[in-house]
Amino acid sequence: MSFWEEHDKKIDAILAKPIEEHTPEDRGMLEFEWKLCKENVFRFTRYCKIVEAPSPTSQGGGLIDFILAPHVRKILTSFLECRYISILKARQIWLSTTIASYVLWYAITHEGANILLYSKGQLEARELLDKSKRIYDMLPLFLKTPTQVQSREELSFPDVKSFIRALPSTQTAGIGYTASIIVWDEHAEHEYARENYLHSKPTIDKAGQCISCFTENAWDKDNLATEIFEASLAGKNNWIPIFFPYNVIEGRDEKWY
Repeated sequence: MSFWEEHDKKIDAILAKPIEEHTPEDRGMLEFEWKLCKENVFRFTRYCKIVEAPSPTSQGGGLIDFILAPHVRKILTSFLECRYISILKARQIWLSTTIASYVLWYAITHEGANILLYSKGQLEARELLDKSKRIYDMLPLFLKTPTQVQSREELSFPDVKSFIRALPSTQTAGIGYTASIIVWDEHAEHEYARENYLHSKPTIDKAGQCISCFTENAWDKDNLATEIFEASLAGKNNWIPIFFPYNVIEGRDEKWY
């Protein structure tokens, strides 16, 4: 058994104990594990649980482990290495769950982090934030920093002065904010994408990270997300283009498509 396999086995045994039974050695190991997770988002995802909707016609659903599939590793690596990322994707490839885990990790581990999640409407914006909230709720206690949920649109961490906010794509959304990370989810469907982009200039100019992700609409390519992606492919901007087809999920074949 390698060092890390033995370490993981010990951590799992500690987490299985009631907190009142933790020894000083146990607490020291959890403190070390916290530092590992703080420095490495891949380590952090080891403790992320996802709530998957069950289906009456198939098995599965409920609380499942976060899956570090190859394309998920690529997504997280791009977030760690690139400032401007444009992702064209098929539907249902776990991208929003990966984003929710990443921004939660960043908010917990970076003091003063300001993260803005844009979606086409308020309900969609709330759902993306709710994914981060649900992941947070399922974390083991050693990874949790106290929260202050001020509304359906915000998750804040007062001890580290960080927050995640959900915003709809409106003409005035985001004015006055300088964010650490901006996420435009389903960007091609944002009615006021160009206005939001202009309002985000302080973040763009001040070394903030911008993530645009969308599914292509074959009948309507006149949108900012598509323009950014196509320009990045042609080397006309400083965005990094990434494409994920439907078959990045195991089991999807041409018949499924």
